[in-house]
Amino acid sequence: NPTTPVVEEVVHLTDEFLACYPNPVRVKVGNAIFKYYAVETGQAELRVYNVKGQLVRSIKTPTQPKGKRTIFWHLTDQRGVHVSSGVYLYKLLQNGKEIGTGKITVIKN
Repeated sequence: NPTTPVVEEVVHLTDEFLACYPNPVRVKVGNAIFKYYAVETGQAELRVYNVKGQLVRSIKTPTQPKGKRTIFWHLTDQRGVHVSSGVYLYKLLQNGKEIGTGKITVIKN
C-alpha cells in the first residue's frame, strides 16, 4: 500500500510576524489571541481602537525577553465592559516602537 507523506506547515517567526485569531471572533469565545515575535527584550503594548480612531483598550505586558510572545484581549474596553460588534483596529508596540498593525472583527452573538 502506498502511503501519503505527512507534510507539516512550519511558520518561521520573524521580526515582521504578528497574527491575530480567531478573526472574526465571537464574544462567547472569550478572547482574541495575538501572537508576535519580540525582537528585543522589553515591554509590549497592544492598543485596540474603534473605527473612529478612539482608544478602546490598551494592554501592556511586563518586561519580557525576545522571542515568541502572546497577548490575550478579552474583548473588553478599559472599564472591563464587553465591546460592541464591529471592526476594530489594533497596533502592537514594543518598547514604544510600532511593530505591527491590523484589524479584527468582533461578533456579539
